[in-house]
Formats: sequence, structure tokens, C-alpha cells
Amino acid sequence: MAASSQFSYPVGAVFVFNLVVGTGSLSMPNAFGSAGYLLGIIVICVIYFISYVSVTFMTESLAVANAVVSRAKTVPRNTGDQLLLFNEAGSDTDYSTVRGRRRLENEDVPLLPNEDPDDYHSPSTGIDSMSVSGSYLRRENILVSDEDKMSELSSQIESAFEIKQKFEMGELCKLFAGSQLWTIFFYICISIYLYGDLAIYAAAVPKSVRDVICSNLSGYDTMSNSDPCWPDSASITRINVYRCILAVFISTFGIFAFFEVSKTMVLQICTGLIRWTSFLMMVILAIMQIAKGEGVAQPPTAVKFDGLFGLFGVLIYSFMCHHSVPTLIMPLKEKRYAKEMLLVDYTLALFFYLINSVVAVFAFKDLEDLYSENFVSINIPNGCKYFIGLFPALVLCTSFPIIAVVLRNNLKALFRQLLGRPAFPFLIDRIVFPSACLVVPLIVAMITDDVTSLMKVTGGLSGGFIEFFFPALIVYFARQKVQQLQEGNSSFQVPKYVKSYFQSVWFVYMVFAWTAICLIMTIVGFFY
Repeated sequence: MAASSQFSYPVGAVFVFNLVVGTGSLSMPNAFGSAGYLLGIIVICVIYFISYVSVTFMTESLAVANAVVSRAKTVPRNTGDQLLLFNEAGSDTDYSTVRGRRRLENEDVPLLPNEDPDDYHSPSTGIDSMSVSGSYLRRENILVSDEDKMSELSSQIESAFEIKQKFEMGELCKLFAGSQLWTIFFYICISIYLYGDLAIYAAAVPKSVRDVICSNLSGYDTMSNSDPCWPDSASITRINVYRCILAVFISTFGIFAFFEVSKTMVLQICTGLIRWTSFLMMVILAIMQIAKGEGVAQPPTAVKFDGLFGLFGVLIYSFMCHHSVPTLIMPLKEKRYAKEMLLVDYTLALFFYLINSVVAVFAFKDLEDLYSENFVSINIPNGCKYFIGLFPALVLCTSFPIIAVVLRNNLKALFRQLLGRPAFPFLIDRIVFPSACLVVPLIVAMITDDVTSLMKVTGGLSGGFIEFFFPALIVYFARQKVQQLQEGNSSFQVPKYVKSYFQSVWFVYMVFAWTAICLIMTIVGFFY
């Protein structure tokens, strides 16, 4: 990545925070109200911890992948220009040479231990003398001690583990898990998750716009989709207006799925400002609602076990960023402290979720599907009312095309794995795949505008696999790969800064078990 596109930890932390704290925060108050604020606090803290454990698995796997691929590219062959990073199994040498690297550093004579100096002649310099004696290596009258050699070797190994090449989660799964079945299963899960993501966006945007433009707001809390949008237009119902806006939205922003698009830094900053202005306004206005005595008349229920099942899916969805970790880390100028940056972001997200949800539970008796809808019918300035009401539309419109393109690419990868073909005809590649990305979310959003239910399904089913199962699976096989390489090469040691804080295999098993718990809770919630 070009240096001009790289950014520092503070900027990276802002981008990660914007990704983590997204649409899920709008449905979390509703889920908290259904499960009870105390039970919600307990569950969100547990999911916060396990989600961070699995995100550190991703950073570790990404670094190991860079080292493994670098090593595969640099094993010694019979060519004079081959780069060697680590000792190979069966080699008598105790110090690895890096010919290509030393050429880049403009050193004339490479280190070649255990070769007869009389047999070596540098074709480019004409220097043909180099001797190895005792604990020193003599090269052009320069003595290199064992300590210096080990220091340089350690530096070379650390350099190999630097995250220089981006590996998406599917590529990591293919690299370490090996079996094509795991790779296919991953692409199925990520495709289902992205379909759910698009359906959530396709429902949230027209729903928020509909609630702002429909002026019939008296008794808003008890309104149904069959009620008229305007008092003098009984034939134009709220659901009809919603579906018209949905069609316009898909037609306008869905067209980008047929092209290559990316979210620029300027666009991220603008959407981030809109997001945080809206969030701060909602928190402040909700606190004012409580302070004026217009909050709930009776203290809300602390524990409601019947609402626990739906809480899992929403919270999983709200902490999801694992599939984007490679994209988030690559632009960082210095990636050594990526785990610490993610810890700060996750902790800040936890505190925000807790403050926003708990305040909402005490401020509003009936929490809407989208929390922003609660502010449409209360007594606040119209500017605040419309800004908060349109907030989902303003933010999600810019993300919808990006997710559609990501889904399109993952569908291509899935079918390449299933059909075993490297490419598709133009019609399928440019028409069928993009259209498939838009048709399913359109149909789902036409059927329902229940954003919270969509989040429960998306987060609890496919989201649990993406957030918990696959990071644990990938790091499990990545650590096995490291152990295999260490058997023939003791110098292949993973640097401490690369490793997850959670090295015990029991943490991996814990994440596997938690995936099963989340899946069971979500499925039970369908029938409870």
C-alpha cells in the first residue's frame, strides 16, 4: 500500500471504531429492553471479551501467514539469487543468509556460512576470499560475533512476521485449514452474513425516511404499517410508502454493485461525523428526557429471560469486524501494536453501547425497532428530530454499495471453489453475480421491515461463525503450522508482539463452545 494511503494509530482507531459501532447500536436498546438491562449488561460484557479474544486470533494468524508465505518464497534453490530466511531441516548451518536482502542494502559480499572460501567467487565484485573461524565470521577484515549474528537473525525473523501482505479471512482459511470443505463453508457463511447485512440496510434506510416524511405522527408508538402515511390520504399506507422508497433506494445505490467502488477517507470521515453527532444527540436528548421526568414511570425490568435469545444475535452483529481485520490493519504505518489499538476500540465501543442502551431503557417505555425512531415523535426541535430520524439513511447509503461489491466478490470466490474454474463469462461475471447480490435483499426487505429480527438472524447464525468459529479455527491450524516448521527449524519463533494474549489452546476451545451456544440460543429463539 502506498505510503500516502497509510495512517497512524489514532486515525486507524477512529476507522475501526466507526466500523464496530454501526447499525447494531440502533437496535441494541430494543434488545436490551426485551432482555432486561441487567441481563443485557452481563451478556454484552461476555460477548465483548470473547469477541476481542477472537479478533486477536485474526491478527496473529495474519502475521503468521505473512511469515509462512515469505518462507515459502525464500527457500534455497540452486540459483544464486535465492533469498533464505530460515534454516531448513537437515541443514548443517546455524546462521541463515539473506543474499537478496544484502543486495538491496548495497553490500558487496553475501554471507555464505559452511562453504569453502576457495570455491566461492563473486561474479559481480571479483572478491573471492571469505573465511569462517571459531566463533567469528571474517568478511573483508570485519569480525561478526555470534551475538551479532543472533541479533541479525532475530531481526530477520521479526521482519518476516511483519504484516506486509493482506490475506482475507477466506485466504487464511485456505492457507492454514487446507481442506477445501472449510474454505467452501467459510464462503457460504460470509455470503449469508453479507446478504443479511444488505437486507438490514435495505430495510433500515427506507424505514427511517418513511418515518420522517410521513407526517401522521400522532400516536406514533401504536401505528402499524397499514395506517395511512398522511391523514388526508387513506389509500397511501405507510407500508406502500416504505416499499416505494425501498425500490428507489435499490435502483439508485444498487447500480454500484456492477462496478468497482471503495470508501474513500473523506467519505469515511464525513459519515463518521454524522454518526457520532447523531449518537451524542440521542444520548443527550435521552438523558434530558429522564431529567424532565418524561422517562419511564416505573423502573424497567432488570432480567427477562424470554428476551435473552434475541439478544445474542444483535450483540454479535454489533461487535462484528473480524472479516475486515486485514483491511483495517494493512493501512497502518506501524502494525506492531494493532492488538492494543483493537483493545482500545472494543473497550470504547463497550462503554458506548452500555451508556446508550441503559439510558434508552430508562428514557423510553417502548423502544422502537430502530432507536432513532423514538426521537421522531417526542418534543424536541425539528432540526434534531429530522437529523436523527434520517441518520440511518445518511450513513447506510454510502455503505450499501461497498457491501454489495464485497458480497459479489465472495460469491465469485465461492462458485470458483465449487466449480473449480478460474473465471466466468462476461455475462455471468458482470450481470448475474451483481444482480444476485441485489435481488435477495430486495425481496427480504419487501417482506419485512423488522430490522431487529434481521439482525438477530444475521448475527446469531452466520455472524457467529464469522466472528468466533473461523478466527479460532484459523489460529488453531496456524499454530499447528508453526509447530511443524519449528520441528525442522528451531529459529522459526513467533515474535511476542505478534502472538495473541490468549495462547492456551483452551481459549480456542472456549471460542468453539461459545459459537455453539450462540447458535443454539438463536435457533431456540425462533421457536420460543
